[in-house]
Amino acid sequence: MKVYVCKLAWSSSGWKGLPSNKNDYNNDVNRSQVKYVRNKRYAYEWWNFSEELDDKYYIGSVRFAPNSPIVEDNSIVIFISYDVYTNQMKFIGFYIDAKQLLPKELEDYQKKLKGLKLPYELSSETQNAINESYFDTRAPKDKSLILSEYYPVDTKVAFGRRFGNVFLQELNEEQIYKALSWIENNKNNIINNNNSVEKINNKIENLIRALRIISYKPMLNILSAINTKPFIILSGISGTGKTQIARIISTGLVEGG
Repeated sequence: MKVYVCKLAWSSSGWKGLPSNKNDYNNDVNRSQVKYVRNKRYAYEWWNFSEELDDKYYIGSVRFAPNSPIVEDNSIVIFISYDVYTNQMKFIGFYIDAKQLLPKELEDYQKKLKGLKLPYELSSETQNAINESYFDTRAPKDKSLILSEYYPVDTKVAFGRRFGNVFLQELNEEQIYKALSWIENNKNNIINNNNSVEKINNKIENLIRALRIISYKPMLNILSAINTKPFIILSGISGTGKTQIARIISTGLVEGG
């Protein structure tokens, strides 16, 4: 399991498909900082949180360049986007348990997309781009989240780097710690700014737990010690995660039988 940050082209539709009206569509295209969006007048990632392509999964595009890293199965993808209307980078949502699409799955979703009725007429070139939409990743809807109100993020603070021309970045160990700290510190503000508070709280808590699991390298040593002798003592100053480690391990032991 790895952690990635993916910067998406801005979407007035909330990445649920094409912008709902032609005016929003033109604004999203014309204001976009992304060259291929202006050229094609379309962005594959506009469908990343669509409810129309699959009942159980979000079908997304996260690799926009040949040199982009390939997202490993069961990974986390944190999504950000530059708000072209407020000129701010925003945290917009995430995938958990993301997996690569197989070629046959891509073909099936492309066929489904071709069958959807578009809300307005587009040029033949743009229509062809839509029909050839490239999706590479899917993630379960019950674990993933798109916010209704996006949250400003300083990517240098949250992820340890800027995202100028970078659209997909695998985070290293230090950057994962930064992401975990930023989400924990801003969790309440993110939740309170959105509707469906309980649902969002549960999903963000799941994200925090997943990031903790990835970032806790001592976990393997602890599990090894438990296998050797089922009694260990965790020591450390307050706030270093001792209780959380115990909860994660005990939950895993119970669920694993």
